[in-house]
Amino acid sequence: MQTAELTDYIFFGDINMLMEESTTYQYILSRGGDERGKRLLLRQATQRFGAPSSEQASRFQSVNELSKQEALSDRILTAADWDEFLRDI
Repeated sequence: MQTAELTDYIFFGDINMLMEESTTYQYILSRGGDERGKRLLLRQATQRFGAPSSEQASRFQSVNELSKQEALSDRILTAADWDEFLRDI
């Protein structure tokens, strides 16, 4: 097996498939996505509503579930202010 073929096998073959199925690997990916998503939502909300109060920032930082982040990503399009944006959080 040539070096390029071996590299492809390691990175794209059975080993990679096993790693992708790992619950630990999935958890790490999901946490990274959650944090990037939160940063983006915070940036957008700050642009739209201004800087959050400390209470609003604390409520926002408590949002860790992806489903809640997705709901906020929809709500940012229609909310008038931070309180409406963070409703039910």
